[in-house]
Amino acid sequence: MKDFQDICGIYYVGDIMLRKLYLTVLIISVLLFSIPVYVYSSPENIAQEIISLEISLSSSQKKLEDLNMDIEAINREIKSLKEEEKGIDANMSVSRDKLRYWYRFLYIDGNISLLEVILNSEDMSDLFSRIYYIESIQGYYLDFLNRLKSLKADKERLSSDLASKRKELESTRNDLQSTIDNIQKLLSEKQRLYQMALTDENVKEQIEQGESLLQRFESLTYLMSHLSDLPWKNIVPSSVTVNSKLNGASAVIDEKSIEDIIRSDEMLKEMDLHLTGTGFVIEGPSSDKLSNFSLEGEMRLTNSSAIDFIPDRLTLGGIIIQNDEMKKILSSTELRLTLPPLPFGLKVESIELNEGYITLNLIR
Repeated sequence: MKDFQDICGIYYVGDIMLRKLYLTVLIISVLLFSIPVYVYSSPENIAQEIISLEISLSSSQKKLEDLNMDIEAINREIKSLKEEEKGIDANMSVSRDKLRYWYRFLYIDGNISLLEVILNSEDMSDLFSRIYYIESIQGYYLDFLNRLKSLKADKERLSSDLASKRKELESTRNDLQSTIDNIQKLLSEKQRLYQMALTDENVKEQIEQGESLLQRFESLTYLMSHLSDLPWKNIVPSSVTVNSKLNGASAVIDEKSIEDIIRSDEMLKEMDLHLTGTGFVIEGPSSDKLSNFSLEGEMRLTNSSAIDFIPDRLTLGGIIIQNDEMKKILSSTELRLTLPPLPFGLKVESIELNEGYITLNLIR
């Protein structure tokens, strides 16, 4: 049963992964071929496009890594199923030998014939008992063989289904790898155009500044591509209040609890989080420590167990990204806080944003 549950889990994760990746590949492909390349664009405009591409690249590479892990998990399951099939085959062979031995004993090698065993019955009850005994032994081995055959058929079907799922994931992985290659090519071109767009005045200094700008993305792209994977299951409300009717409750999660989860990742240990009455602000140093970035936006309850961070403004090194450029960045990533399982069948009905904390309104 555990194997079946594990396999079902892989199906579920694989299906979700496929849907997400198909959408991501489509959106990023549109992004790649819709961004015009202007040789005479301003350095600020090109820098915005570079930031968008860097985050799309990091997010896509993270999805590729997760996809490869799912494929490896399927490979392990298929290998395990094949081993189980071998064990079933060996068990079936032994059971057939035992059944053949029993038939041989009854009809060929036995000192007393089957007919004699039946005819020597003392009475009708003894007769039925002897017949039942003989049939029971035969039925046991036949039933056992049939159950083994059914079990093997189930294993073969699961192996076949997993192989089909693996083929789909491998096809999606190839598409995603192609998209990543295209992003890297476009990014390289944008970086070249960025340096071309710099004026002749103080060229060396500006090129150095440009190279410094390109080095600032690592911590930001890591945050964007890994925020959803943080250990949110460890988050603990600072307080819980049950309502007077005992059919619901409210739980408060303060900004420090969320910030602690973010900082638990070594790459994000210098991030600061502030909750406002309308959303959030995440601030942190750029990878080269020369400037800070700021990511701000709203928080929205997606379902009864997840809250999405929805950024609408990004500031990095004096560059502000918002509106359409911000939408392009968000099209290739997902920023989600998945709440831990709630006790007593409770679920989150709504959330309230406050200065420094979030209130979860819970119902049964």
